[in-house]
Amino acid sequence: MTKSILLVFLRKLKQGDFYSIINLLGLSIGIAACLMIFLYISDELKYDRHHHDPESIYRLLQYNSNQESKITILPGAMHDYLEDRVTGVESMGRFQLLAMELVFQGDREPLTETSFAIADPAFLEIFSFVFIRGEPSTALSSPNSIILTRSAAEKYFGSEDSMGKTLLFENSYPFIVSGIIEDLPEQSHFHFSMLGSVQSMTTINPTNLTDWNNIAFFYYFRLHPESDTSLAEEQITQIVWNVRERYKDIIFYQFQPLLDVRLRSADIDWDAANTGSITVVHIFSFIALLILALACFNFINLSVAMSMKRAREIGIKKTMGASRVRLITQFLSETFIIGFIALLISFLLIETTLPFLNIISGKSLSIGIFASPQIWIFSISILLIITLIAGGYPALVISGFKPITALRGVEQAGGLKVGGGHGIQFRLRQILLLLQFAVSTSLIVVSLMIYLQMNYISGRHPGYEKENLIAIKNPLDERMDTRAVWIKDQLKQNANVLEVSLSHNLPPVPPHIFSNFSFERTDGRQQINGALISCDADFFTTLRSEIVSGRNFSPEMITDQSETAIINQTMWERMGVDDPIGINLGGFFDGQQRRIIGVVENISYTSAHEPVGPMVFYIDDKRYPHNFFNILVRYQEGASASVLHTLENLWLQEAPEWPLQYQFVELKAREYYQDDRRTMLIIMSFSGLAILLSILGLMGLALYSVTTRTREIGIRKVLGATIGNITRMMNREFAILLIISNLIAWPAAWYFTQRWLENFAYRIQIQWLAFITPAILVFLIAILVVSVITIRAALKNPVYTIKATE
Repeated sequence: MTKSILLVFLRKLKQGDFYSIINLLGLSIGIAACLMIFLYISDELKYDRHHHDPESIYRLLQYNSNQESKITILPGAMHDYLEDRVTGVESMGRFQLLAMELVFQGDREPLTETSFAIADPAFLEIFSFVFIRGEPSTALSSPNSIILTRSAAEKYFGSEDSMGKTLLFENSYPFIVSGIIEDLPEQSHFHFSMLGSVQSMTTINPTNLTDWNNIAFFYYFRLHPESDTSLAEEQITQIVWNVRERYKDIIFYQFQPLLDVRLRSADIDWDAANTGSITVVHIFSFIALLILALACFNFINLSVAMSMKRAREIGIKKTMGASRVRLITQFLSETFIIGFIALLISFLLIETTLPFLNIISGKSLSIGIFASPQIWIFSISILLIITLIAGGYPALVISGFKPITALRGVEQAGGLKVGGGHGIQFRLRQILLLLQFAVSTSLIVVSLMIYLQMNYISGRHPGYEKENLIAIKNPLDERMDTRAVWIKDQLKQNANVLEVSLSHNLPPVPPHIFSNFSFERTDGRQQINGALISCDADFFTTLRSEIVSGRNFSPEMITDQSETAIINQTMWERMGVDDPIGINLGGFFDGQQRRIIGVVENISYTSAHEPVGPMVFYIDDKRYPHNFFNILVRYQEGASASVLHTLENLWLQEAPEWPLQYQFVELKAREYYQDDRRTMLIIMSFSGLAILLSILGLMGLALYSVTTRTREIGIRKVLGATIGNITRMMNREFAILLIISNLIAWPAAWYFTQRWLENFAYRIQIQWLAFITPAILVFLIAILVVSVITIRAALKNPVYTIKATE
């Protein structure tokens, strides 16, 4: 039977049967889209699962009593107080990623590194890294030891054995290679190419490990399987309270499971992890189900429509003794074969389109993943769903034809009452078509809202003017500060240079030094965690950031060098005071308090996903920690080439041993939204597929409707109906369905749009025009398709159309 079914189907394709082609094409596209989204979601869900027993690994978070903020960067000084004092902990390790451009030198010329990290030896017990050379137990046990990834070892030492060799960090600090590991997989929430011993900080920056105000480390824990995480959290909180009494009842700690870091960290501030969004995963999952549903709807609609052509075949088979069960089995088998062929075609479509998905998603998905059992299980599940759902209803309808009336012919069979009558069958087709266009409209609405949000982000004022700004990295050595001051003075003599400033951090790179700031309020001493940013007096002038209250730093005022600070608007709000000017802040590395002299508008150091956190800016006259890591240059529009030429000449004079490292601030800021743009492109692409499937289904049904009413159209023309009258008649049914479909599409689109926008701290309001425009677009496309098919039928000579159906 299977062979005969296959031969009949192939014969239809060979003869160019329009409905069979639409069915096969629709199913193939639907399955391919569904599988590609499955690949994307599977990749997201694989993050950090390559480690041994990842369910037992946690990251430590700190939050305030008012739940205003939750952070994961903590003081290095906490480590010694927590070690061996928390119940259920197997291992605990600190990890700090120095997210800045650093220079290392091996056997070759100095090279730039942007993914250098430091960690405790226990970090290697918590996470599973594949060691090529060296031992995990000893690789980070000595100060100045460093582990390289395979790529980093090849980068600095080529094909030579790098074990035991020296890497010179920032031309000042030697590191000895103590281990080589495989490159970290893409599905990791942190990445590094070099991992140094945390004890190296004792020579590079000692207070990094001892000062409670120096907040720079991530803390990871491996807990016993039966551990009580709540008890451990309470113990950590109590230990910190005992050491830092001012934190009591203000600061608390909690664990975040490792497997939640990638997709469930949207509420965490100052997070350096490579995070995604569980909301995006949910939206993509729903889109996959919708597209598969669209393909099934098409199949059901067209199968039921085509069943009228097979009425005579069913009548003969029933007359020859075929039971209804046998007929249902036959049609389910046909559906299974069609679905299987569609599955094979979908694999070919994925092979062709996967590179495009990789480009817009930034991933490295591969067709080789189909060796995975999960993929095959998912594919077979889709095939069974299509067979049972898409093939089940048509099988019941077709097998229910009565032999005598079925043998009368196609048109008579088309009027048979099946399972409650022709009306029920017709209403089902209406419902399925209605759902198809509801899905398409909702996806277009979501895509349009994402596009509008991305436009809003692009045009949103980040608290500074990012155009015509160059950020230059100042290498760390003994001449760091004098070099920065000299270059600043020289650049200011260039007519194309408007402003120059020196700072430790500058946007759009997230701050990496934080502190717990304290101040007196009428209800007692308060504590606020925030970023600590050192700069010079020209910083806000160069950024063109507005001072909204108080005054700016002044080079003429000596007290600004050591006694004052400027806070941002968020810090002012968190302080809960009417006027912060004149309030003394504690929490600076020199142990002194500083008087607030001004409030600057919020400057976005991160993306619009995160609200701007509390920030404190100050001038560090002691140059500690080094506050001249960056030189910021604002230049005349169109003068970038001239300024860079001048800068290159100055650099050759002052720092010929260092590579010149610079970046345009505007381009750097755009990088934050790459993932959002990718999400937008993916949703738009699959929205296009949804529209294509809906149009295919509409074409099939419209063509079938016109074909079965060819005689009616001919008679109406004879009786005087115009082509316009006939077109309006055919469009009326579809127009009503399209209007109703919008009432279904809009609430669904609103829900998913709202969920996605919740990922942004700064977002647009949902706009009604974004709902009306897609509805009109889908309506016009549908009416155009039906009109073209109807006009082609109406242009035929009624004499022939009436005779042809007699």
